[in-house]
Amino acid sequence: MTFSVLLLPLIISSAFAQNPKVGELAPEIDLKKVISPPSVSVPTLASLRGKIVVLEFWGVGCGPCLKNIPHLNELADKFGPRGVEFLYVSDDSEKVVRYFLEKTKIKATVAVDAASSTLKKYGVIGIPCTYIIGRDGKILADTHPALIDGDTMEDALAGRPLRFKQEKVEVSEKPTPKPLFEVWVRLATSDQMEGGLSPYRTYAEAMPPKVCIAWAFGVPPSRVVLETTLPDENYDMKAEGSPKDKNTLPALQLALSSVLGVTVTKEEREIEAYVLAQLPGQSHKLQKPGPESASVGGDQDSVLVTNSDLSALLGFIDDGTGVPVVDETRLKGKYTYDLKAPKKDYDSLRKAVREQLGLDLRKERRKLTVMVIRKAGRVQG
Repeated sequence: MTFSVLLLPLIISSAFAQNPKVGELAPEIDLKKVISPPSVSVPTLASLRGKIVVLEFWGVGCGPCLKNIPHLNELADKFGPRGVEFLYVSDDSEKVVRYFLEKTKIKATVAVDAASSTLKKYGVIGIPCTYIIGRDGKILADTHPALIDGDTMEDALAGRPLRFKQEKVEVSEKPTPKPLFEVWVRLATSDQMEGGLSPYRTYAEAMPPKVCIAWAFGVPPSRVVLETTLPDENYDMKAEGSPKDKNTLPALQLALSSVLGVTVTKEEREIEAYVLAQLPGQSHKLQKPGPESASVGGDQDSVLVTNSDLSALLGFIDDGTGVPVVDETRLKGKYTYDLKAPKKDYDSLRKAVREQLGLDLRKERRKLTVMVIRKAGRVQG
């Protein structure tokens, strides 16, 4: 005999209050501003009483959230005219959300909760997270947007128990205990790139081997030097231990090196790099931190950062150019900044950094730590 459990991706945040239960009166929402549509006033659940409300907690940097936007847009097209209100709530900064909406259409009311007060009321510890609220203001479901379909909405409108789309895997009736230590590498099972990093947990899906090596060894891909060819296939990998375990990443490094048939050696080399620095005799154009929470947004040609350090800017340039970036600005505080730049052209990139941020980006040689990849078995003289 078997039973099914749901396996759905979430981005986990810090724990808040206990989430309200199905059948309870939904906590009143506390939103500061509606971003879209611009003509809509800030909603409350009291003002929406009599409608079905789909309350979607999401974030610009959450891959599963973005993946479900087209699906929810289809539901909004079909059920919005029939009395279902779709409401997106994010604790990203207003600026980040506005920038995202310039390029992505969300067919719902989109509001910001900069202080995370509504997220805390609903005990949201992972996004995406969806609450369905009935006409009487009581919670009908606490679920994931991927599980909501037309039948779910029809049931909500008719006052019936809700049905949900099933995305399941079969497991044994007696669940296998969670591994205390887990490391594996395999050929990619999908084309959807996803991943995450922490000191004791690393996972990647559909990543090129060079990126897998960079993640496993804790360096940007620009600091991986290839002295052999790597396979053309993409890979999935995972390493997870306990927070106190210092062997998790070394085990992944060994497994990945074995699968790819390579050796990885840490070396100091003088290589060409981009040096980010302040312009002599000039003040930078980075803004001081505001009241919003820290956030990072953007796309392949832009980065929008609120109340954070320069690490996102360094990563944006490094990832986009494939050239190591060295920070010599000596700016250690938190800032808000917005850079739009074509990263593939150095002259245009440098001009954008100068004009938009008041900083300089120079090509210079620096002695940096790199990971050198060689074919296994090759002896160095």
